[in-house]
Amino acid sequence: IYPILWSPDGTALAFTQIDADANVADVYVISREGTNLRQVYRGAQASRLAFSPDGRFLLVEDSTAQGDQLFVVDMETLESRLLGAPGLRLDVRQVMPAWQK
Repeated sequence: IYPILWSPDGTALAFTQIDADANVADVYVISREGTNLRQVYRGAQASRLAFSPDGRFLLVEDSTAQGDQLFVVDMETLESRLLGAPGLRLDVRQVMPAWQK
């Protein structure tokens, strides 16, 4: 289980459970009390996590067939999508996600 990350308000914990044999990494979020465990993302090697300052989104760095990429998970809907921005090439390695206010 790695990495482990507290939400900005301290009410939830996000972590990745990696099964190297199956080449699968599942990202979960659980409440501080140890209840309400939810799987929020499944990938190959979800190695870094970063909550948005308001805790509404979770950035996940994952290794895909296209290389290391960033995905954003909406914590309300649990929908995930590849993070893209003008001028950001998707075929270039994207690592060490962080939010800035």
